[in-house]
Amino acid sequence: MTVKKMSKIAVALILVNYLSIAFGLNANNLKFNVTDSVIFVSADARGKNDGSSWKNAYTKIQRAINAASNTKKTIWVAKGKYDKKITINKNVSLYGGFAGFEDSFQDRDFIKNETIINGDRKSTRLNSSHTDISRMPSSA
Repeated sequence: MTVKKMSKIAVALILVNYLSIAFGLNANNLKFNVTDSVIFVSADARGKNDGSSWKNAYTKIQRAINAASNTKKTIWVAKGKYDKKITINKNVSLYGGFAGFEDSFQDRDFIKNETIINGDRKSTRLNSSHTDISRMPSSA
């Protein structure tokens, strides 16, 4: 690495450090908080049933869909079988394959953690790397 490149990196690091001090930022409050962009669903959740975390996850997928409809949040669904028919609008992103503890999308294992929606006895598995929600059975 050249001296000129090292000087540019040093200046950039000093600038970042200065801005973080000036705005009161530190590594703790710069962490991405997944709960700000995700609504959680788990049939086994025993918390507040408000979708705010795995502990407080909705137990019904449709409630999460309704909550996400006017937001840019995605829905993460824990493994298990969900026996209610659902209706999805095209602005909702729904992903299964979670064990129910993940805090990163990359941590999900959609093969090991099978998520099944069994509305009207027509099963749809949320077990691919990308599920096209528009092709899922929906209520009439």
